[in-house]
Amino acid sequence: MSNSRNWNMFILLCLCLGSVFRLIWVQDMEYKGDEAWWFHKSQVIGRTEPIPMRGLISASGVDNPGMSLWIMAALAQGFGLDTPTSFVRAIQVGAILALVVLFLFARQRLSGAERQQWYWGGALASVNFTAVLFSRKLWPVELLPIFSIFFLMAWWQRRNFWGAFFWGLLGALLGQIQMSGFFYAAALFLWTALFNRKAVRWPAWVLGSAIGALPLIPWLAYIAAGESGQRGIDWNFHAPPIGEYFGYVWHFMRYGRDWFEYALGTSWVSSIGNHEAEFARYPIVGGYETYLVFAARTLLLAAFVYIGGRLLYVAGLGVYQTNKSFALIKWPKFLPSAQTPPSVFLIQSGLIGMGLLFTLGHMLNPYLPAGFWVHRHYLIVAFPLPYVCLANLALRDSKYGEKLLLGMWCAQVVVTAAFLYYIHVNCGAPGADYDVAFGCQPGL
Repeated sequence: MSNSRNWNMFILLCLCLGSVFRLIWVQDMEYKGDEAWWFHKSQVIGRTEPIPMRGLISASGVDNPGMSLWIMAALAQGFGLDTPTSFVRAIQVGAILALVVLFLFARQRLSGAERQQWYWGGALASVNFTAVLFSRKLWPVELLPIFSIFFLMAWWQRRNFWGAFFWGLLGALLGQIQMSGFFYAAALFLWTALFNRKAVRWPAWVLGSAIGALPLIPWLAYIAAGESGQRGIDWNFHAPPIGEYFGYVWHFMRYGRDWFEYALGTSWVSSIGNHEAEFARYPIVGGYETYLVFAARTLLLAAFVYIGGRLLYVAGLGVYQTNKSFALIKWPKFLPSAQTPPSVFLIQSGLIGMGLLFTLGHMLNPYLPAGFWVHRHYLIVAFPLPYVCLANLALRDSKYGEKLLLGMWCAQVVVTAAFLYYIHVNCGAPGADYDVAFGCQPGL
């Protein structure tokens, strides 16, 4: 964008579209067993049921921390959210507020190239299919974006007492809302401690982390002890067979694929299921199949291939010209440091650091209380880093970067609008993960 006025108009457009995408047709919300359970618990906890110390069992086989339930009950009862649709409305508003805070943070605290990256990251997040899909679900994990953006803002101010304090406090709370937050907070902590430790008021961070971890004590005791039907922690570690390490590499690469798929908004297969071919022909205008969804996805993937290919070529050429011999490459200069731009540092901690921790969790599967696997919605906690990452990579092309991002933004608008329309006219995606929309279910 050539000037601030253009950016102001574009940001306003992004917020308007993002709000419409999140708020329209609330009766079309996804509503299955998990969503019904969370809503029911939000209405009865503290009224007809005692306040629990643990939440719903997770996909990994262990119960979530109790805060995942406490925050849902507090939100529902504090604001009188007594229907599933009113509850989802609150989640949608929270997602919109996270976008507003993102843009305000970029405007007030950032400048130059970093501001541009965050502006474009916010623009993509506003209309991204995956972001919109998850902001219309009745899960506690959908509440994470507003906490995550304040978590990053606190890290940005880690040199002063209150910045470091709230970085620690929010980091301890993220994982109690959804366990992926533990990996996210741990990744940023380790990345900072390893590569930029002098820039932190560590006593303040420790104090904030300790206070935030207090509600976690009963859950930690439950994890350490194990329960009937659940194995405890096995302390008899042994080295895995050499062949398994290829599986760990694949697991890390799968995480990277999910990261970029999430940012591109091309991961709708599980939601649509067997309806994917039909959805690719949408939108239908005047009875004619336009195939705009197929074209938009093709554009998104082609743009990403171009961005990735160009970066690999430039990086490889630079390494070759600087170091004619592979053995002479100065590998330490590729590591993050105090001189690394903050946005790049955060992206590295989320993409590489959290990916490595998730891979480590997979490696330790035999010794943990339950199985471990990374699911797509775990990346919600990283808001808005996947989108900022995509913007950062695209903008390294000074000639075509903004044009590519604008093209991807338009493609995501098409996909998201078409998806919402598809769900609306078909009462959801019966038989797929989305299943029958809330408003079409009998008795609701």
